Amino acid sequence: MKLSEYIFCFLLLIFFTGCSGVEINEQIFTPVSSEKFPEVLKKIQTNSRNISVAKCKIKFSVSINDNQKTKNYNARAVCLWQPNKKIRMRISHILAGTIADILFDGKNWYITDEQSAKIYVVKRIDTIRVSGFPKSFFTQMQRLPETWLPPIKSDIKIGENENSYQIILKNKNESFEWIFPLNSAFPSSMKINTTNNGNLIAVFERAETNFIANSIMFKPMLDGYKVIRNF
Repeated sequence: MKLSEYIFCFLLLIFFTGCSGVEINEQIFTPVSSEKFPEVLKKIQTNSRNISVAKCKIKFSVSINDNQKTKNYNARAVCLWQPNKKIRMRISHILAGTIADILFDGKNWYITDEQSAKIYVVKRIDTIRVSGFPKSFFTQMQRLPETWLPPIKSDIKIGENENSYQIILKNKNESFEWIFPLNSAFPSSMKINTTNNGNLIAVFERAETNFIANSIMFKPMLDGYKVIRNF
């Protein structure tokens, strides 16, 4: 579904200036043979088995073309992840505090627009389309909380070095890159590049994995908000 003026403040959760840019240390990777792809992907997924709840900080950098001008925006987030069950991502700006909250409670997605006191409830977050923003970000969110891994396709490529795995997926209009430390279920970075839909870089800090799950962590807080369902 296409989001219109109702989601304008939700755009601010990413499109907010003032933070320092995101930088990624470039690494050299050796290609992995396609016969080993299932083994690598299974290893990354297996890293989540002993996690009850993980907490990770993320920095976002987005670049879009607006009226033939390139604009760059930055934001940061705190992500709580209960593998195969639930996920919550609270996104903020250094000057504005919490801007928005994205929650999957095991059944529905709740997108809280803190600026206008509205909560949007949908079954699938990958139906969301925002002009100038990579729609594949929401496709990636829909694959959570099951996995941070990309969908397995024939054109996937995997590289490795002594520290990390690199996973690359390309199609006609978009390219994706994930880098996973060898013993981590979280990526250390994710890149989305498109020909006409904006670019995104996400950098992940080392996750804390010793949290104990409780109901408040993944409970939608509806009081005081206008709830808009299946908009």
